[in-house]
Amino acid sequence: MGGTLINPYTASTPQSSFRFWGAPVFTANDGTLWCPGFDGATFSTSPWDYITVAVPYGPNVGGSPPDRTPGVCTVDVKKEYAVDKKKPLGSNGAHFTFHGIDAAEVTIDIKIWTPEQLRQLQLMWNSLFPPANKGVPVAFDVGHPIINDQHKVKSIQFISGSGPTIQADRTGIFRIRAVEFQPPTTKSATKTQVQSIGSLLDAPTKTTPGSNTANLAPR
Repeated sequence: MGGTLINPYTASTPQSSFRFWGAPVFTANDGTLWCPGFDGATFSTSPWDYITVAVPYGPNVGGSPPDRTPGVCTVDVKKEYAVDKKKPLGSNGAHFTFHGIDAAEVTIDIKIWTPEQLRQLQLMWNSLFPPANKGVPVAFDVGHPIINDQHKVKSIQFISGSGPTIQADRTGIFRIRAVEFQPPTTKSATKTQVQSIGSLLDAPTKTTPGSNTANLAPR
């Protein structure tokens, strides 16, 4: 028996020129990209694995940006007070002056492992980091349980994007850094705490017998 063996997965689909760390890349009948050995859903169904971003739907090469991150993402949010330390010379302890809460810092790691995930991320990337943007980064409303529910952040401004870092398992990690959109208020937030507040852990106050005036007369 002779002849050339035909791969049934590539015979009827055209090869794409899309750049991906796996090869070859093909275009399916529905227009999505795929690569042999790189399988998976383009978007996760768990709200913990993606961030929704209210990106503007404008002209983009290859289509409009998606409303959520593809692949699987992990999110880390840091929110802290701005603090000044005041320590008198030669004494123990110190006073800390709090100047209000700084805008939250958000780090997003996005794991990508299919060419279609990468294509969708590139569409979103063009909106988050427009190449011709010369002004202040736009604030986008975002959705994620950690960002919204835990840290009460509604909108963020994207300030840096890096990657991909290709891992041993042939996944690529993109990192995005953002800050909370939080315009300053006119109300002063400077506070200096001079003592701790009471709690249920404090020892109960002892009353000297006969010192309560409410008990000095018959009822």
